[in-house]
Amino acid sequence: IRIWDIEQQVLVDTFTGHDSEVLSIDVAQDGTRVASVGASGALVWNAETFEVIASLSGHVGPIDSVELSPDGLFAVTASRADGTAKLWTLAAPTEMMSAFAPADAGDASPGGGGALVFDPTGATVTVAQGAQLISWSFPDGEWIAAFPAPGDQVSELVLDHSGTYLAAAGDLGTAVFAVDGGDVIAEPFTGTPTASVAFALGGPQLISTGPGAKLNDLDTGEQRSVLDAWLWTYDAAYRPDGRQLALAHTEHTIYGPATATNEGVVEVIDTETFSVTATIPVGPSQAGHTDQVVDLEFSPDGSLLATAGKDASAILWSVDGYEEVL
Repeated sequence: IRIWDIEQQVLVDTFTGHDSEVLSIDVAQDGTRVASVGASGALVWNAETFEVIASLSGHVGPIDSVELSPDGLFAVTASRADGTAKLWTLAAPTEMMSAFAPADAGDASPGGGGALVFDPTGATVTVAQGAQLISWSFPDGEWIAAFPAPGDQVSELVLDHSGTYLAAAGDLGTAVFAVDGGDVIAEPFTGTPTASVAFALGGPQLISTGPGAKLNDLDTGEQRSVLDAWLWTYDAAYRPDGRQLALAHTEHTIYGPATATNEGVVEVIDTETFSVTATIPVGPSQAGHTDQVVDLEFSPDGSLLATAGKDASAILWSVDGYEEVL
């Protein structure tokens, strides 16, 4: 795990605590701690000294996801391999609870997508387990509700910033639920694998990606196709001010990620006019990424766009012209 100073544009240090692939990381809201998980287990470490604070042992097999609670005092980990989610206290690192889906939650067998998410207040945590999304009260671990997952492999769970809507991307589509009541609000994709979901910061807009990209207004129920279905779209991210949307997708006619070439593009779209305001080409002949971009995110102040590709590189781009800065 490499840590960079963005202002100085230099590599600060490399965290080498894992001896195999890292699958997920999360940074505490106050920036003091980082949790990282993978095939070799789960570690929590000091973000300044890079010393390991806690090694969390208990899962059988690789750990797919980790989230730190908003106050940074607890961690939740989830594993597809053993079908469990575990709650840990970090004050004196111990396992507080190992949660399988309860018997009355329906079909929630081990082997779910491993995705999880805290609500903004830290009062609940929702975990993908089998064909269900299970919400637990936090930190006592009481079962609150179960939502039907869009398939039995959920890759991403996201709550909007008000905690009103829960969106899930899975191997059989995308589904959006009202947290209060559990009603299905929208299903942008059904019956097909999807890649990611993201909410706009300032309103009830959701972008879903996979075979193309679709934008849903959850207040009006309006749905708009942003990219055609034959362009496989790996990821999407809103700029914090909501005025731009970045999409990473294939360049040519591709019906799924398995047949994708290494040529693609990152497009930046104006969210009012839906016109393309910037493009970053991707491919073997390009100066930036030489293979598909699969993950992207804007910085909190909206001045930078970070991209990560299949070529094992990460690049920072200035939103002023979308020139590479690091």
